[in-house]
Amino acid sequence: MSKETLVTLLAREMDRVARNTENWQERMAALGEMQRAFEQLEKNPPAGTVAASLSTDVWKTLRPLKGMVQDLRSQIVKEVCALLTTISRVTRDAMAPFLREVLPTLVEVRGSGNKVCGTYCGECLEAVVTQTVIKGATLRLFVDILLDSKNKLIRLCCISCLRRALVSWSPVMDKSDVQQLEKGLQHALYDASSSCRAQAHELFLAFHTLFPKRALVVMSMVDYKI
Repeated sequence: MSKETLVTLLAREMDRVARNTENWQERMAALGEMQRAFEQLEKNPPAGTVAASLSTDVWKTLRPLKGMVQDLRSQIVKEVCALLTTISRVTRDAMAPFLREVLPTLVEVRGSGNKVCGTYCGECLEAVVTQTVIKGATLRLFVDILLDSKNKLIRLCCISCLRRALVSWSPVMDKSDVQQLEKGLQHALYDASSSCRAQAHELFLAFHTLFPKRALVVMSMVDYKI
């Protein structure tokens, strides 16, 4: 599939979504068409070349997907999450700027009272964090949400995502990324929730394996009893 064909299809289907705010079947069908388009791109190389050449206009076209993550119909949320996972797998790092836009919403729904939609968003986050590079501003998003949120599920989600990001992307992380991880880690180790602290310990173990010297610095700043 050529870039032009993909761009035209995405614009058409996102317009279909916009025109059918009251017709969830049409929105579902549009999401399915876009999913199939990216799957076809994946099967017909060079997927990476096409993905890397996608302009900011394409990601702007897909921006309304962010709102659909909060749809009241769990079927829609499931399809949107499946589409985002596929886009991440096919476009890889090209998706990073768009990912920064949708991440806060995915995390928010993950921490909501809707267990079904929260599960879909959690599974989506687990996938995209390992498929699209998480560093710089994207990594900082997770740390900022972790530090600011009063919601235990949201904090737990952020700690888990930071651990996955660390394990997946440590080779490309720079000094500022490591400092962000230290900041999040120090906060998470003192979390009021025992489940969050348990996940923070998992994050620390991974951090210690990859950055042993920096882990010693973190240890010197926290109470040894934790």
